[in-house]
Amino acid sequence: MSNLMRLNPARDMLTLRDAMNQLFNESFVPSRENGNWAFPLDLYETESNYTARLVTPGLTVEQLEINWENSVLFVKGQIEYTQLEGRPLVQEQRSGTFSRAIQFPASVNTEGIEANLRDGILTIVVPKNETARAKRISINTVS
Repeated sequence: MSNLMRLNPARDMLTLRDAMNQLFNESFVPSRENGNWAFPLDLYETESNYTARLVTPGLTVEQLEINWENSVLFVKGQIEYTQLEGRPLVQEQRSGTFSRAIQFPASVNTEGIEANLRDGILTIVVPKNETARAKRISINTVS
């Protein structure tokens, strides 16, 4: 004989406090990759290139490093945080190293990769090779 449980919708509902904590934890905690933390990433594809955009507030070019190896784009950096005098009550600022690894198809033009940092947004454009671009093939009539 099976055990029946009475339906209790309130038991399965989160409290408002739990819901707000979950929202803040999922929205503001930087993503993790390989045990390090990383800035959020947007990756777009057009007919001619891939564009990666990372939000890197307060960082300078000297704090960032971008490398390409075996079809993987690596973005690394270092943030140093100076704690203010006094006992911290809330401390959400991150410090230390961060990294992202973005896998691309092998058919990209590595010589044409460009990176720009403007207003805390790091934009990296990775052009596709001509062979990787979509193109229309014309059909010839044979008689």
